[in-house]
Amino acid sequence: ARAACPMVPEVHAAIAELCPLLASPAEGAVHVDRARRLAPSDPDMLFRCGLLDLQARRFDAACASWRRSLALSRDRLDDVIRLAGLAFGPSQWIERVLPESPWLLVDLARRRYASEEDGEVRRVLAERVRTLAGQADVPEGERHFFNGAALALLGRDSEAIEQMARAVRTRPGNPEWRYELALLLERQGRYTEAREQARVCVRLDRASGRYRTLLERVDRGPD
Repeated sequence: ARAACPMVPEVHAAIAELCPLLASPAEGAVHVDRARRLAPSDPDMLFRCGLLDLQARRFDAACASWRRSLALSRDRLDDVIRLAGLAFGPSQWIERVLPESPWLLVDLARRRYASEEDGEVRRVLAERVRTLAGQADVPEGERHFFNGAALALLGRDSEAIEQMARAVRTRPGNPEWRYELALLLERQGRYTEAREQARVCVRLDRASGRYRTLLERVDRGPD
């Protein structure tokens, strides 16, 4: 198959899978690299190449393949996290494997690592978010928003509210940021302020059920 069509990445990946049985590990690395080069925009192939590299203990190459795969598609996110978690500690796989996307990291921390026993992973994710938010090319509003989201993940709600409020001041027409601020205010029992933010959210986007639900909930809270 390789002789007939040497430009098919699946053929090189299949040869790499057989190399541990039939040839030297070095030859397997050559074929994984060829598959990666022939399919640089195929997230499934990049995931497969990363898995082959991991099995051959080529850890740097595995991390690079998986990061590129996740930058193109989130479909393999759970598989990558599971495999990388077996090979690396949280600080390693979060920094080396996950794309530099604060949105992804915040969502991951909230969706997958919200329980008390996941506190260490959540902390590492939050600190990574703060590092990315501090980069020079991040606009001021985003910097405050992501710092606020990270501080909330760390349980530092008062500081998180301050950062979220700064973000809202930079973009007063952004209902999602106001929504996040309102949730934090509600969590702190500051219902009057939460109600004010929720009302603005509804005015800015009357079609959003989330904003209306929040307003109804904080309206029932104490004054």
